[in-house]
Amino acid sequence: MLDPITEQEILAYNQTINQMKKKLILCILLALFCITANAEVKREGDTFKVEQSSKTSKGEKTKYTWEDKNGNKYPIYITKRGACYVLRTSKKTGKEYKQYLPKEVKLQIAKELGVLTTNE
Repeated sequence: MLDPITEQEILAYNQTINQMKKKLILCILLALFCITANAEVKREGDTFKVEQSSKTSKGEKTKYTWEDKNGNKYPIYITKRGACYVLRTSKKTGKEYKQYLPKEVKLQIAKELGVLTTNE
């Protein structure tokens, strides 16, 4: 036969459940805070829009171009830290991605533009 559940066991169980609820609510609030921390509010007339800012924001377009081995030309972008890249499109997925250029290109463009780069 089963032993009857004591009142102490019920109280301990309820206390454990309450602690788990508090931790779950804290995790949800923390996740919501992290999501909204990247949001940027833009105003257009009387309308406010929340736009998600991303870490992979586009750099500044330069006057230079990059030519690949197939003869395709791409504008070169430079990040705030001085890295140079071009925007390419994947043949498989059709998604746009950044192709970072060699260090020699980065140093030459940074020198001509007078941009300080990290890790020279």
